[in-house]
Amino acid sequence: MPATLDEAATKATRYMVEYLVAAKGLSREDAYLPCSLAGDLQIAEMVDLPHTLVAMHIPQSIFTTTR
Repeated sequence: MPATLDEAATKATRYMVEYLVAAKGLSREDAYLPCSLAGDLQIAEMVDLPHTLVAMHIPQSIFTTTR
């Protein structure tokens, strides 16, 4: 588990990039764009310091499909 809040935020961002690559078919480089523009980092847990848990959320509505 990450020891600092910065490390936890970095880990959450990396997990979201991996998710976007797998679920949305984006390249790793392209997956960073929605993380930067629409990603919302939230501290999920700081109970057992120094261990922290940070989650990243991105609204599904930013991913539109064209017909």
